[in-house]
Amino acid sequence: MSYDLDFFAVDFRPDEIAAAMESLSKAWPNPPESKGVAVSSDSARIQQFFLPLHISADFDRLKLDFVEDVYPDPKVKRIQGMPVYGEESLYARKIYAVAGSDSKTTEIGAKVPAGRRVARDLVDIYFLSKRVRPLHEFILDGMGRNIFDDALPRRLVVWSKRFGREDFLHEYIDMDLYERPDPRTDIFRHIDDELKRLLERVV
Repeated sequence: MSYDLDFFAVDFRPDEIAAAMESLSKAWPNPPESKGVAVSSDSARIQQFFLPLHISADFDRLKLDFVEDVYPDPKVKRIQGMPVYGEESLYARKIYAVAGSDSKTTEIGAKVPAGRRVARDLVDIYFLSKRVRPLHEFILDGMGRNIFDDALPRRLVVWSKRFGREDFLHEYIDMDLYERPDPRTDIFRHIDDELKRLLERVV
């Protein structure tokens, strides 16, 4: 199970992150553990920390990600005074996380999306598509506003086809969800239908 907080900033400042973590170390019984700076599939820098909590066996640490925001025009709203990304901005970032902003070449010369394949992403996209806006409509609108590039639909389809469904089911069993749709009749079917509608519009 994953408990995490993501902090996005266009101006990625490792010195300010280090100062924040130093202040947290002074106020917290156990200092946060740094995992260093990594580069994501969309070329964004990410600095990751784990904060020991020891609340329960399932909740023994909190993951803190400080992420360089590489996407244009984020929509920000405030909840109880706290600035957070709106649903559309989160939706766009989730799509780029799985499809990548480019492709990579495998050992046999095949082009595949540079994004990630984890169960949580597929579940998030399912709920965003059902409750915010259908996936095919959201992508088509984003392409019209230059949020998504013309090659993204193909990368997203390749991502879906290369996603190990059995691996997903193993991860899905351990996920902590308020609502648990059936992966085969709900999640897979919905995503497949949305991608089919998307291809019908762009091909």
